Amino acid sequence: MGYYRGDPCIFLRGRVLPEGKWFDYERHNNFLVLSTFMMTDKLLPSYINKIESFGPKFIQAYPSAISILAKYMLSNNIKLNVPIKAISTSSEILYKDQKALIERAFNAPVYDKYGNCEQVGVIGMHHDGLYREFMEHSYLEYLDTCNQPVKNDGEARIIGTSFINNVVPFIRYDTEDMVNITVSNAKNKSDGPIINSILGRCSGDVMIAKNGNLISVTAMNTHSNIFDNTKRIQYYQDTAGVVVLKIVKLDSYTALDEERILSELRSKFQNQVDLKLEYVLDIPRTARGKYLYLDQRLKGIK
Repeated sequence: MGYYRGDPCIFLRGRVLPEGKWFDYERHNNFLVLSTFMMTDKLLPSYINKIESFGPKFIQAYPSAISILAKYMLSNNIKLNVPIKAISTSSEILYKDQKALIERAFNAPVYDKYGNCEQVGVIGMHHDGLYREFMEHSYLEYLDTCNQPVKNDGEARIIGTSFINNVVPFIRYDTEDMVNITVSNAKNKSDGPIINSILGRCSGDVMIAKNGNLISVTAMNTHSNIFDNTKRIQYYQDTAGVVVLKIVKLDSYTALDEERILSELRSKFQNQVDLKLEYVLDIPRTARGKYLYLDQRLKGIK
């Protein structure tokens, strides 16, 4: 991205700030830290003013958090008065429509990164939009459903061995994270395999259909404009075969939006689940300030 340590950067990644504060400054990093817990319509103009007065070159953010800001900017025809060189997203799945939304609002490229708290693997997005390994950080293996190294292009599970923990290293740690991978036509074998997309957890990021089969939440990603008049959405499941889509509406939301959402999503589900809409005032974040795209309450999903 062209980032150098010390470059002014916005940090929008779930940092818990002292009560009542929605921003803070980290002098040693030159970060303006913004709260992901207080992103209300009332405060978002202040977020934008603070960003402009700080003059950042880069933004580090959860995809869900920066999407809230991007949607607000586009809905209110707001353009930043400071040029952003690039935006780094991580810690959540970045969906294609999210990436396009963020890039349109900020007029800057988005580079996504995969990592994990256990620090057993890092995968970063290159300029071509595909992901490659940070090979100096860890050794990664990609296994199929039979726990064998993948031989064909498609979905694979990440197994990681970290190089950075000299005390208690993780060796062949099963992350349970899934990727879509190309192993047959990698342009440069020394770069490792090409990862086309991050799919998320093999347990927890899927919905259970009526007949017991699994539906990836990634498959429900849409590139149409059916959610343009929503502030936030979240899939919720606590009963097999039944999925609730929670929606926080914008003022511009109408009955036509509901009709279009139900029509498109039901065509995707193909009668495998009963889809219900539930309108809510807010969708709670996790303790780390993330928004879950799917709140899966069924246990034992594999």
